[in-house]
Amino acid sequence: MQPLWKEGAFQITLDSIEKLDPPELSAQVKATWLTYVGRQDRLDRMEKSLPGPDRECLGERDEEAEQWVDADQWISRRLSDHRVVMFNENHFRVEARAFVLGLLPRLKDAGFTHIGFEAFQMPDVMAEHAEQAGLDPWRYSPSDGGYTHEPLFAALVRQSDATGLEIFGYEISESPPDDADMAESIAFREQGQADNLASQIDAAGEDARVAIFAGWSHIAKEPLRGGQRWMAARFREQTGIDPLSVDLTTCMLPVETERPPETGRIPLDADGAPIVVGQYRGAVDAQVHLPAPAGGEVMPGFHRQALGVATAIPAELLDEENPVLVRALREDRASDAVPDDQVLVYPGELLSLYLPAGHSYRLVAHLGDGSVIARKTISVE
Repeated sequence: MQPLWKEGAFQITLDSIEKLDPPELSAQVKATWLTYVGRQDRLDRMEKSLPGPDRECLGERDEEAEQWVDADQWISRRLSDHRVVMFNENHFRVEARAFVLGLLPRLKDAGFTHIGFEAFQMPDVMAEHAEQAGLDPWRYSPSDGGYTHEPLFAALVRQSDATGLEIFGYEISESPPDDADMAESIAFREQGQADNLASQIDAAGEDARVAIFAGWSHIAKEPLRGGQRWMAARFREQTGIDPLSVDLTTCMLPVETERPPETGRIPLDADGAPIVVGQYRGAVDAQVHLPAPAGGEVMPGFHRQALGVATAIPAELLDEENPVLVRALREDRASDAVPDDQVLVYPGELLSLYLPAGHSYRLVAHLGDGSVIARKTISVE
């Protein structure tokens, strides 16, 4: 992804992705590329074999849903009972990022002090890298990760910092033994993450309360798939801390497009307990159904509207014959910072950027090879 991240060279990056083998890897990396360029709407045109949320999630269990509650309210009522809350995400979709971004004020109000991202390595590892690069002082930024180069993930990191949550990473920096099989490699990483998370929470002090943003099955508190114990299960066993574990990857909630993308719903059974389906049944505490436009038509800006105000892209930044990547960066950010928003616009499309109000932004339009065809500075009131 480096040509895209550093130069806006979206087509050069895509050409490299499409050469990856096996095809399943290429498909998943291409799906991730679509999130970086603001076009998750085009993900539905790809093969349905990609793992992802289900629009008909409950199926036969639909009759068990006695009521539906707003996810943020349900979670807020339970935060006081937990020192740690864990959320997961599908790395090539952005719904979970929008949801947790909207939840940050509730986490802060509930007394949470820290947020840990799987996307970042441990603070001591990052600080050493920063020292070698001559960066002093150092603090986490979206540029320090991989998935964090996607604007919604970048906003989640930046807003966590602005909200007053202390950011840390807990990804391992070691590799499993060369002779480890798949199960052993997974176990190596899960135990390493659990160890790192436990040490970070211990270092934060007994009054610290921590939110975790991880991928997929890392938040499972019970074994999955042939008895594999994932990070959350190992963390609970070695610390005695039982996290509130919330799955954000399994279920969609078809909604009218005016519903905010950072909201979600949780179905409850007759006893008031959350209904959890699929592989995480019995392994997480709740499953949030995140909104997607009804009918299957995902607007390019549906989830990105969580970033800010819809801002029309000036015509002089578009090209009648070629797709262009339009990037927006707040004027007070470094020129190599992760964009506040960006979107790939094909000829004939009229799309928007979504930008927080009260700032000026540098807009840059790139062709597929990264060359710049236009620049413009705008203010968003």
